[in-house]
Amino acid sequence: MMSGASKTLSVYLDNPGEGAGLFFRSPPAWLGLAGFFFGGANYYVAAALAGAGHFSTLGFAASGLLHAAAGFFLSAWLNMILEVLGGGGRALDLFNLLGAADCVWALALPLTLSARLVWPSGSVVALAAIGAVWVSRFILQAKFVKEGYGVSWGKSLFALFSPVLVLVLLLLIAVGALIGAAVIALTRQF
Repeated sequence: MMSGASKTLSVYLDNPGEGAGLFFRSPPAWLGLAGFFFGGANYYVAAALAGAGHFSTLGFAASGLLHAAAGFFLSAWLNMILEVLGGGGRALDLFNLLGAADCVWALALPLTLSARLVWPSGSVVALAAIGAVWVSRFILQAKFVKEGYGVSWGKSLFALFSPVLVLVLLLLIAVGALIGAAVIALTRQF
């Protein structure tokens, strides 16, 4: 006899689409937080093994907590964007789904270790393995957003890319302001 959480996880692993529907019908409240923490901690260990940094216990815990906090804000942002785009859903359900998608980071550890065993000095290969896991996580997130909110692939991808678009826009505004300030300062000298 399986508990509700283990049945949900089993369905998620067997069929992600059906698992997404099950999460939306009866989301376990702890799943999103645990998924984001687990994903962030796994990413941190894999990056340290790949040579992108040094391992520390504080960094391990901070990575998991910061990843969970970022997941919380990402879920709120995506919920707002998807509501504007005509999708219907709840932010808590989305948080749980995105947290479940972050469990894919568990694949980063064996891939990074395998890459380091085959190419001991090949940090680039290990980092490429981490990149491949990131891409698979992103695709799974897009699938969950699409099915959970009933939007098209385009709207799902737009919503997931929207935080990056906002950061690029803010960067362009800041660069424009700096250029404007420099032009004003130069014109005042003459």
